[in-house]
This record gives sequence, C-alpha cells and structure tokens, in this order.
Amino acid sequence: MIRNLSINDEFWISYSGNRISFRWKSLPEKTHFTIGTHKNSEIINFHLTKENGNDKPQLRLIEIRKDEFDKICQIFSVELISKMISEIEISDFKLDTEKLEFLSINQIDQIVDNNVLAP
Repeated sequence: MIRNLSINDEFWISYSGNRISFRWKSLPEKTHFTIGTHKNSEIINFHLTKENGNDKPQLRLIEIRKDEFDKICQIFSVELISKMISEIEISDFKLDTEKLEFLSINQIDQIVDNNVLAP
C-alpha cells in the first residue's frame, strides 16, 4: 500500500490509518492540512497544522460526524456517477465539415520546420 506520495516537491500527501495529511509548495513552511479521525471518535475533522518541533498546534476548520460524512459521500458519489454515465447526445459531437481541413505529412513537416507553432 502506498502511504506517501510527493510530486516534485510541489505537493505531498501522506496516509496513516487515522489521518490524511497534505500540503503544497505555496503554503507557509512546516504547515499542512489534515483530515483526521479516530476509531473511538464520532467526529472527522479538517484542520491546519503548523509544525514546531514536537508541538503541532492545529486550527480546526471543519468538524463533521462520521455518519453524516458517510451520507454526504454516498449522495456525492451517486451524483458523480450519474453525471458520468448520463446519456450522450451525438449531436453535441457533430463536426462542422466545412471547417475541416486535411494536412499532409509534408505540410506538417513544413509547419514544424518553420517553427510556425513556436511561441
């Protein structure tokens, strides 16, 4: 199981059973967000943490009951899936054939050689 993921020091995320912590580069140094829960608690909290050695003060931003969070997730996932599998209207994807143009390999090579696409 992957527990830590970092992308070019731009973003990191860490998972450890009862919490998911994440940060991105533009946050102040030693600051990260955490979604935390405890198996003996009915609450999930979202907070901002500022690391200061062993002291990690946190600012709680959101607290929600686990059962309410589960309901929200179910509603959201059903809505998301229904949007993903909704009926597709083929007419939305029809091309205006009058605006289509064929480029030969030689024309493409010429465009690339002349740096037409260069900024």
